[in-house]
Amino acid sequence: MKIVCALLLFAVGIPEIGTAGVSESALTVLRDNCLRCHGEDKRKGGLALHTREAMLLGGDSGPALEGTDSAQSLLIRVLSAGADPHMPPKKQLGDDEIEILAAWVRAGTPWNDETLRSLPARAVGQWKSVPTRFHPVGALAISPDAKRLAVARGPGVELFDLSEKEVKAGVMLSGHRDSVRALAWSPDGAYLASAGYGLIRVWRGTDGAEVKQIRDGIAGRVTKLVFTRDGKNLVAADSVASVGSQLHVIASGDWSVIQRIPAHKDAVYDLTLSADGKLLASASADRLVKLWSTADWSARGVLEGHTDYVMSAAFDPAGERIATGGADASIKVWNVATRKQVCTFSDRKSELAVVGLHWRRDPGAKNKPGDDWIISAGEDGTPRLFTDLVAHEGGERSNGAKMKAWPKAEAGLAVMDWSEAADRLIGGDVSGGVTIWDGRGKVVNRIGAP
Repeated sequence: MKIVCALLLFAVGIPEIGTAGVSESALTVLRDNCLRCHGEDKRKGGLALHTREAMLLGGDSGPALEGTDSAQSLLIRVLSAGADPHMPPKKQLGDDEIEILAAWVRAGTPWNDETLRSLPARAVGQWKSVPTRFHPVGALAISPDAKRLAVARGPGVELFDLSEKEVKAGVMLSGHRDSVRALAWSPDGAYLASAGYGLIRVWRGTDGAEVKQIRDGIAGRVTKLVFTRDGKNLVAADSVASVGSQLHVIASGDWSVIQRIPAHKDAVYDLTLSADGKLLASASADRLVKLWSTADWSARGVLEGHTDYVMSAAFDPAGERIATGGADASIKVWNVATRKQVCTFSDRKSELAVVGLHWRRDPGAKNKPGDDWIISAGEDGTPRLFTDLVAHEGGERSNGAKMKAWPKAEAGLAVMDWSEAADRLIGGDVSGGVTIWDGRGKVVNRIGAP
């Protein structure tokens, strides 16, 4: 609820808002101004405000509340302009915000975990044009039938026709004000979703006509998009760097947000689905990978082991293992059921990030044991093929795979996609160019920078 609306309702008494309204307004103020110093990880003065139980315990200065007496409660008294100590230390809350919190105390501090765990919205004071010379590939996605390639460079998305040997430029989708960082085709190719800061746009796949704009509850930059295997939902990773991220589950029928899930404590760099569509993995700058059930969006485990940002993830074709790649230049393989790390490897000559992964079967092995192919995209511009994975025990590090480097892109790779239909790897680089390799590593096409 917006603060202005809340004030109008407070003027005629709390019952007109209802407990839910009091809770949502107050916890939004609390979340945006207090949790950085009084949250789960940092408890300045011994006071934590991330749960109602913690708040009621108080801190080193005593109880935060005196029942429902807002005038005597320390939580409210420290907000006054002349208070000593004064909270927040470097900011003065407005009278309207203080009154919202005071009314919340008088109402008995009703709680709403969902509001408190959601990301604070970051308003843009003034939009500035993206520099015309700034055109690294921010995202790319190939259609399920492998006939159309969407490439995001700056705020624009260009559709290329791949149906002929010679790649042809097609429709330009425009309207984003920020660089587009996420693209996803629906499984039937009927829709293409694109996203940047605070906005998701949905386009008709056939002609590029805009279908929907989605802004509801998006706090920061949407860094990744993925449609579920059945096409019923679009999942968006909404990221505020160094603050946190949340997943928005969007119904593809009317494009409404049906669920929001607090995900990580930093930005999400990748979202990937298991082959059967039952699990979603999110890879984050907080060095964690989390698993989610697509049936009810409940958490199904955490993978922890990278020493830097986790940039990419890919399930094996059977869904029993998952590979993760990081800014630490390593690739780790995990058992999905036990969540234990079973293999670690890298190109020891490269210290740059693994920005993309795809896991497939060796097309010539006919599903014999040991036919794993893990293809990585490196920030140094080199795709790499890893085969003959060797398991190891515990946290032991091993060079647990054979490696073959594929021909480099013309510049460092920023993003990648894979087409099963065309047996192609597509990589977008920091200069704005796109390189296409066949399934054996031969460069078959390049799209130059704009």
